[in-house]
Amino acid sequence: MRLVRTAVLSFTPSWREPRGWKAKYGEVEVDTLYSWRHETGPRDLIFATIPLKALPGLDANGYVDLPRVERETAEWALTTICDALAVHLGAARTISSPIPWAALIPDSSEERAFLNASTGIDPSPKEAMSFAPGVPLETLLSTLEDRRDGVALLAEALAQQHPTGRFNDLMRVFERAFAKNAAHVGSLLCDFLCSGPVGFQRDEIDGWVGDLRNRAVHANRKPGPVFGRTIRPLLRRVELAAYDTLLNKSVWHAKSSQRRSLWVPTAITPPPGGRPVVQVGSRDTMECQLLDSFGVFPLDLTGKLDSLPDEWWTGSQGTGQLSLAVHSIEVRRALGDPGESQA
Repeated sequence: MRLVRTAVLSFTPSWREPRGWKAKYGEVEVDTLYSWRHETGPRDLIFATIPLKALPGLDANGYVDLPRVERETAEWALTTICDALAVHLGAARTISSPIPWAALIPDSSEERAFLNASTGIDPSPKEAMSFAPGVPLETLLSTLEDRRDGVALLAEALAQQHPTGRFNDLMRVFERAFAKNAAHVGSLLCDFLCSGPVGFQRDEIDGWVGDLRNRAVHANRKPGPVFGRTIRPLLRRVELAAYDTLLNKSVWHAKSSQRRSLWVPTAITPPPGGRPVVQVGSRDTMECQLLDSFGVFPLDLTGKLDSLPDEWWTGSQGTGQLSLAVHSIEVRRALGDPGESQA
């Protein structure tokens, strides 16, 4: 049996016409299924095929449990060719998942019978929920005269489209706020953020300014550099921390963790796996980014595969229907009060 992992490639600026690509990395074969012209430019639907070492198992819901090692190897091959094309074209690259984002190729009637007896391939995408900060414009214009450099640094960070670039620029906000470089800002930042109402935890913050920051900035550190897909799930929390620091740190550009109460968010972006928190009566804008079921690539909802090779088996994913979970949201009268869950 073979595993197929699919992806959509696009580049900015784009090339004149869509083109196909083919490559081989060890056991992994990468090929183009088809290309099309989207309103934002040409896109390629590519796929990586890798043989499985054993018949996969089934999870508790009867879905085929795609082997992690082979899947990640296929994803590495897809990313490798995308990176090479970006360097070839001198362009910014985007890699996303279409629907379906995975398939299997049975090599015998017994393997196909096993697949047909399963529930299918899990069609449930991962969801990254976050809230826009909602800081009043008059607050930004009238009360931050002593930290205009911090406003500029945060604005530059928000202009970064790639997760790694945005993360590194957010670290500059913390460095400027505490007058320390990111390698030494950890304890002060922890004291400041943990004293507020948002619910930051020390191990969460230490992870940002420690190993993650080191591997995002320095490519010579073991076990190697970190890339955008690792940073993406944490990024909205780091942004929230930057807003809290910019607005509520009492003394700017100083080695002090003293806090003021200039701004309190009415909705809190949760850490990965946590529940969003909203204040009763608030009118916050909630954003939800869909990722494939592995949490690796963002979903490209324009990349639905209308026709598939006959040998591909996709199970429930082949219908193009997503299975979205219902999440609970914690509602509070104000931050710091106990809340109640609502679907």
